[in-house]
Amino acid sequence: MLKRAPSRISLFALGILIWPLAAAATDVDGGPDCGRPTNDWGDAPEGFDAYPGVTAHFPTCFAPSLPGTQDIACAPISTPPGPTGFVVHRNGIPLPGYWFGCGPVGGPSGGIDSEPDGKTSPGLAVSSCADIAVDCMEVTSAGTFGQDECFGDSDAGLEEMPIFAPCTPGSIKFRTTNCANGDRVVYLNVLLDMNMDGDWNDNFQCPGSCAYEWAVKNFPLVLPPGCTSHMSPAFLVGPWEGAGWMRISMSDTPVNDSFPWAGCAPAGGGEGFLDLGETEDYFVGEITTGDPCELGYVDFGDAPEDITAYPSGVIGQFPTCLGGGGIGTQDFDPPCPPISTMPGPTGWVLHEKLAGDPIGVWLGCSSVSADFVDSEENGKINNFAPAGLPSTCDPAVVTDCVDLTAGAAFPFGQDECLNDGVDAGLVSATTPVFARCDTASVTFQMYNCSPQEITVFFNLLVDWNEDGDWNDNLECAQRNVCAPEWALRNTTLVLPPGCSTWTSPKFQVGPKEGYGWMRATLTLDPVNADFPWAGSASEPLGKFRGGETEDYLILIGESAVGVDVRESDSALAFARITPNPTSTSAEIRFNLGHTGDVQLAVYDVSGRRVRSLVSGLRGAGAHAVNWDLRNDRGEDVAAGVYFVRLEAEGRALLQRITRLR
Repeated sequence: MLKRAPSRISLFALGILIWPLAAAATDVDGGPDCGRPTNDWGDAPEGFDAYPGVTAHFPTCFAPSLPGTQDIACAPISTPPGPTGFVVHRNGIPLPGYWFGCGPVGGPSGGIDSEPDGKTSPGLAVSSCADIAVDCMEVTSAGTFGQDECFGDSDAGLEEMPIFAPCTPGSIKFRTTNCANGDRVVYLNVLLDMNMDGDWNDNFQCPGSCAYEWAVKNFPLVLPPGCTSHMSPAFLVGPWEGAGWMRISMSDTPVNDSFPWAGCAPAGGGEGFLDLGETEDYFVGEITTGDPCELGYVDFGDAPEDITAYPSGVIGQFPTCLGGGGIGTQDFDPPCPPISTMPGPTGWVLHEKLAGDPIGVWLGCSSVSADFVDSEENGKINNFAPAGLPSTCDPAVVTDCVDLTAGAAFPFGQDECLNDGVDAGLVSATTPVFARCDTASVTFQMYNCSPQEITVFFNLLVDWNEDGDWNDNLECAQRNVCAPEWALRNTTLVLPPGCSTWTSPKFQVGPKEGYGWMRATLTLDPVNADFPWAGSASEPLGKFRGGETEDYLILIGESAVGVDVRESDSALAFARITPNPTSTSAEIRFNLGHTGDVQLAVYDVSGRRVRSLVSGLRGAGAHAVNWDLRNDRGEDVAAGVYFVRLEAEGRALLQRITRLR
């Protein structure tokens, strides 16, 4: 769900945004800068046109200029603008410095050009701020601009121009150099002129959320020693099409709420300088037009690998991260032989579509025309909230969203989350619940951007026994059927052009209540027999041609017919909740095989606990509890779907209940 950032090659192929390469520039006053004082200023336009006919009010030059405007649709996160200020970073001795950029590969590290004022001009060799030379010229759709750094320079933090899509989460990739011998925590700020009005003071309404021009505000960023690649936290891009000026800044201390218009100028409450760090400014693009089939991407799975996968503490061995992981197990009941090969070291799933490949298929149909598959460098998965934190696969990759499946006890940062409204393919208003030992199906939206029908292959994996892999085959003895975790294997379907909704054939659900990670994979070719544990690692070049993989945490509940506790007085059982749906109250009955600790609670669909019904020691036998449809504060709960979770005897059983108004 994060960046929609096609490569420069893709843009050339589209013929939409073509940027001549900037003249090379370096740290022109020499380096290294680890042991000498420097002053760094911003270099966004101020006092002349940032776009044709639009005067810039970006805080760059020491001399103040007229204020910008503040257009808001939501509560602002910056103060109302006054006279436009400036940004200057003071780097002194003996403190070791840090900055954006690492220098050319194999060459000397770039640093900070020490300067007396901002370097910015409308294509002139001399800065408009003062009588100093600019270092490079950036040629853009809005004109040519003299600057301090240009994309790809030896002292630039950004090597190429990021591209964003309106009302879509975005992020930027950048590099830093830290002269210190150990880690240091600095504060990252990112500003993006999303409506091209020449300032960074505004915010805008997108469906369901607000987009702020102060895209990243005082984010604590860890800088390891030496050169490091980073991915910024995710931010929502505004609804405008076009291009805009972006500022990326890092400093030792958080900036003031006046930073977008005053920078660090005293008029905005600043000290007149920022301690250490650097600011860089770039002209960046947004794209909403063009044929998405011309674009390229790389997609990974995002199920847990080498991290906790379930509340029970089981570690996931699902093939997600590049490089491989541990080895899962292969459990099967005698009547149910395995249908995949014996597992080896856990692999990964990688899909690659090359720019210009006319065949493009993926999961999900977005209302944003340029929105399809996040191009990423590794799997996006962690156990943290909020979104935008580093993936455990690769700290330079950040998650796009957080899944809070009911009762899961902790969040899962991922690439797509259920019903995210952006790029999730699974069609479900709530967390999917499958009834144990019943049959089930899944419904996905899929997109074929080609003008003709395409035959594709769909694979579905579900961890029915909650052991952290997809290699098993379990028996539902009461029905004399097998439930392989490779639930659907190379199922073929024909995708018409455009968006379509497809419901899978029925598959067999496993015999255990609880949680299960589910993987859906769409490919142009059938997958290998080692797919559940190796993913695409054994494919040619270790990748699938096109397609996409999505992972979701699902729930496995009691069978649809329910269980009568009187028939199960010697074992743990969870009877069918009655009445269900209900508008008044509900009776919840369960049976304990032996005396022990019991936790019975109600959760909403986002995973927040609504009401604790039982907590503590209970004796063996049948029990009944009434829920009056109130939360822990005694308030009536809203109409909707809730989950009742029973924890006892080392197991967790779940049922869904619907509250009517």
